[in-house]
Amino acid sequence: MATETVSAAKPRRTSIFHEVGLFGDADSVESHPERPKPSVRFRTRESVINGDMDEKQEHADGETIEDMDDSEDLFIPSMEPMVRQARRTPFQRLSVILLILAIAIPVIQLTSFAGKNNLPPLMATGVPLTEGSIDSAASDLAKRQNSPTDVCKRWSQQSAIVNGTLYLYGGRAITSSDQTSNEWNNDFITLDLAHSWQISNPSLTGLPQPSGPPSVANGYLWNSFDSVYLYGGEFSDTPVESPVTFALWEYNIPSSSWNEINNPQTTSGQNSEPAGETIQRAAEGAGYSMPNLGKGWYFGGHEDFLTTQGWSDQVPRIYLSSFIEYTYPGYTSGDGQTAGSNGLWRNITSGGIQSTAGFTDRADGLLVYVPGFGKQGILLSLAGGTNDTFVSCCKLGMENAN
Repeated sequence: MATETVSAAKPRRTSIFHEVGLFGDADSVESHPERPKPSVRFRTRESVINGDMDEKQEHADGETIEDMDDSEDLFIPSMEPMVRQARRTPFQRLSVILLILAIAIPVIQLTSFAGKNNLPPLMATGVPLTEGSIDSAASDLAKRQNSPTDVCKRWSQQSAIVNGTLYLYGGRAITSSDQTSNEWNNDFITLDLAHSWQISNPSLTGLPQPSGPPSVANGYLWNSFDSVYLYGGEFSDTPVESPVTFALWEYNIPSSSWNEINNPQTTSGQNSEPAGETIQRAAEGAGYSMPNLGKGWYFGGHEDFLTTQGWSDQVPRIYLSSFIEYTYPGYTSGDGQTAGSNGLWRNITSGGIQSTAGFTDRADGLLVYVPGFGKQGILLSLAGGTNDTFVSCCKLGMENAN
């Protein structure tokens, strides 16, 4: 690179950029009555990185500014040290701002927010951003939006009361009086029962819609003191939605998180069916939950092509007299077994009174707990029926809660 010869009539000065403090010099251009020629000395990469800002330059009359060695590459300092150090004069601050704008404006134009088709081809991670990945991300966000609370009508949902709060899951809902399809949902809603509210405007709160638990109606929510457990339920009939493999879903209230408990199977015990039987999904049965005992029960109900995976729609619905017990994680079952993280299941159908003559299969019944009988009270099964028969009003089914 060519250099300029400094006039012999004036004292030799360093580069103007060196004087204003861009490379750490204490002097500034305001301290000199006359501005020197804007001769620039390019520093090397090593001198900038190593902080060598006191490099000597010769100022003898007639001598020229030291040439850069031809073997050294030109090095333009990055913007970060320039922004950090150029704070002495408005001129330098303005220069840095203009430089940043010159770089930022083209980038902003490339990343226009007018639509997803204008996004750059690569994200910051270097992963190609395609149309499909954008749609997938948008779909994930949609799953996590808060459950709607402003609907025309809700029914057939699962519910439980925990510590003064009513939890409502799924069921069916419509947004207009003439809606006849797409009623099933996985809305998750709470209602604070500790405070007053108007009947016409209940104080409902929509929790984030879960991405795992299915959209079912006519199932049951068991509850402990810090969790609710979604059991059973049927899938949509308009349009028809095929059931997935049954899993018990736990919602942990303190952590606001869902946990899927897959492949539930029975354990052996007193009055229980053999161990290793697969627990199936049922709907429209009678459920009951006892948090202080750490147990939930489900009696009767029905199974068909909307509850059970692989069930043909040509096979008629069946009604049940089965009775299952679920012991919550960390609690002790009636046989003295402590439940692990997945809980414990018992099928106690044969041990119940439903094995006696005249006890009918049923759905749409009710379980009522009565304390004071035996060690832990009793459960009464009331009412219910099938498409053809109904339980007599004076018929009671009784089961020891132990």
